[in-house]
Amino acid sequence: PAENTGLQPPPRKPEARDGDYGDGDGSNGFGDLLRPGTHRFRAFVASAAGTMFEWYEFALFGAFADIIGMHFFPASDPAEALRYSFVLFFVGFLTRPLGAVVFGYVGDRYGRIPVLVWTAVLMLGPTLAMTLIPPYRQIGALSTLLLVVCRILQGLSLGGQAGSGITFVLESVEPRHRAKMGSLFHATGALGSLAANLASGALRQSLSPEALHAWGWKVPFYAGVFLLIIGARLRTSLRETGPGANGAKEGVGEGPTSPGQAAEQMRVRARRVGWLIVVSMLFMVFGFWAYVFVPAYLTSVREPPLRSAYTIAAVAQLSYCLSLLVFAYASDRLHLHHGRSRQLFLVGGALLSVVAFPAASYGLQHLDAWGCALALTSVSVVHAIYGGSLPVYVFEHAGPLETRVSTISVLWALGATAFGGTMPSICEALSDAYDGLVAPSCYIALAALASATAVVLGERALDPRSKLIVSRASFEHLVDEDD
Repeated sequence: PAENTGLQPPPRKPEARDGDYGDGDGSNGFGDLLRPGTHRFRAFVASAAGTMFEWYEFALFGAFADIIGMHFFPASDPAEALRYSFVLFFVGFLTRPLGAVVFGYVGDRYGRIPVLVWTAVLMLGPTLAMTLIPPYRQIGALSTLLLVVCRILQGLSLGGQAGSGITFVLESVEPRHRAKMGSLFHATGALGSLAANLASGALRQSLSPEALHAWGWKVPFYAGVFLLIIGARLRTSLRETGPGANGAKEGVGEGPTSPGQAAEQMRVRARRVGWLIVVSMLFMVFGFWAYVFVPAYLTSVREPPLRSAYTIAAVAQLSYCLSLLVFAYASDRLHLHHGRSRQLFLVGGALLSVVAFPAASYGLQHLDAWGCALALTSVSVVHAIYGGSLPVYVFEHAGPLETRVSTISVLWALGATAFGGTMPSICEALSDAYDGLVAPSCYIALAALASATAVVLGERALDPRSKLIVSRASFEHLVDEDD
């Protein structure tokens, strides 16, 4: 065996126990993947609860952005309130990178389960407190300050939850199931956003404006707290998949043997993170554009406003979830980890940038409710071509076991902060400056083009003879331990 320099791949995992990794019946379908009673089923439910809440809460914040702006800020009109709320929306992303670094280190050093449990616990307090803060008209700027503190704490928690959750569920299944599991994991996020839009639409259509502003907007946040409690409880019963999973420091090497080797490892990881951020750029921005900004715009800015905007967004999200599973199944059939995923990335990116977004921008701006529903649903289905293969693509290029959680957490946090968190504010500014949805749609089209280009150039750079992303010594880390 090669001398241990801290760079060789981690040892193979021992044969899994019944109900754990590899407990399926040999088929490639979703039924085998999520057989009740198996460990991977419990891992999926417990981990996905956090992702579902993440998207649920952020979608709720966007859905009630106009009310939150009037409640916590000295806004004089709905457009100004919306602008204030979207700025605060970004505040929740600023602390995500710090949370990713802290919880990523804990996940790599001490295991995935502690991170999953504590990030759920950390999210509970700020979410509940946000609904109890008195409005601006009662306590003035203190109301705004307390809300900012809540968003900061939420950002810390989500910075660690996102990377550890997707890493844990993908480590719990065989390679032949990873695209499907990754798509299911992210589909729960879309379902969380879907639930938020349905709740918002139902409350807006059933309550009077006075009741909605007084207490109605808080009710869905209380429901989210119960989801967090259930998820935290389930996570305590799971088995570890990371280093130390089998009672030993498994997968943890001796580390760098010299400052030069440590610097080289840091450069390799930084390049890999930067590349994967661009690969994931479209995913980061699309959800916030389609299911946060667009319904808020159609409700508050478009003339005449669409009262059914959030119902339309919910239909589009449901279509996205169903399409996501179809294309994820195709990804597994194409053996995504052998390089054939490029086709899906390029097809999805090309369709989005060339056809879908220009058509959608016109439809959302000028058509009636049925036309808007068709436009947003169509672009969501096209995006699923790209989204179905993204989670496993990132996982299999994120590096070795002992640094996987921190790498994925940091790239998700930085990407979400740079692209996702700024998305509503950028779209609002572009729509205001250019009077419509064309300019925001062009921004999304550029993101689709950037992600597709990064896949093409990055796969070329991942050749072991290239030093753009990885050195020859660390290339073996990119080979999945199950291949």
